Amino acid sequence: MEGDDRLGLANPARGDVKIAWLDSLCPDVIFGWRQLRKRKATSAAVILSLGLAVGACMSVFRIIDSLFLRPLPIANPERLYGISLPGFASAFSYAQFRQMRASLKEDPKDQTELIAISAGPSLDLTYGPDQEIEKANAQFVSGWMFGSFSLHPALGRLLTELDDLKPGASPVVVLSYDYWTRRFARDPNVIGSTVRMGADWRIGQSSKVFKIVGVAPERFTGTEPGAVSDIFVPNMMHALVELPVAGLFQTYVLLPPGGAIEPVRDQLLTVLRSSSLDVSRAPRTLNVESAVSGAFGLRTNYRQALVALGLLVSLVLLIACANVANTTLPVTYC
Repeated sequence: MEGDDRLGLANPARGDVKIAWLDSLCPDVIFGWRQLRKRKATSAAVILSLGLAVGACMSVFRIIDSLFLRPLPIANPERLYGISLPGFASAFSYAQFRQMRASLKEDPKDQTELIAISAGPSLDLTYGPDQEIEKANAQFVSGWMFGSFSLHPALGRLLTELDDLKPGASPVVVLSYDYWTRRFARDPNVIGSTVRMGADWRIGQSSKVFKIVGVAPERFTGTEPGAVSDIFVPNMMHALVELPVAGLFQTYVLLPPGGAIEPVRDQLLTVLRSSSLDVSRAPRTLNVESAVSGAFGLRTNYRQALVALGLLVSLVLLIACANVANTTLPVTYC
């Protein structure tokens, strides 16, 4: 019984099992409300300072979570890596990507897969006879990306390797689930309809008509954290896919179970150096980074800035808490 009293419980023998601190909760709430009304200016300043500090911390945490903590909604994201060239122009041309992938495919036992993805500004779209232009974010992806990620369509079918064989041969697209919900209210009749993409440096000098063949799974919105892709297009429909100097494609390496990234990196570096026309400009190394959360370049470029920003907003929250504590010191209980 004495132990129950120390835990804040009344004596069960008396039939009273209420927690003792609940008895004082109502008076405390009433007292706190009276103090808030009595010191309106101070209360407003406290609420505002705490709200701003907590809001800033939550915003920074969401950015850090999306870039570093939250894995892509794919099978085995821990086996996904990103490779890039050193320097500012870190992306590869599609010719370089094709050479690297061909070198891996020479060994039938090697199950390592390379995936090329290119994203950029939004595209101009028109649907059917509607002449009103809309904006949508698009990702140009390898046709085998969805299969390599073990993703299944929410509707219709996803892109396959057959959609990514010859330049301009497969004008098909897949919608993201979010875009399908937002733009078409999940209308199943969207499969088989067409969308016209306006002239663009990625589409070409003239607009092109694409057929909608499927909807991606619900949680997958592309490989760039913080950005939602609305439409997925085969890389072979990119207007600059055959331009050998266009470094536009981020390259991902999906390792097989138990695979290591170091031998793959060394093999790909050898291919790039042997195929370079100018030995002096051939890459001496390749940058490798885990892509478990998606676009690896963002984490490399903004890691230090986000760490500094996180420390700064944490300091702001501590200052706000200290200021709140100071305002409560002269409170007189009555």
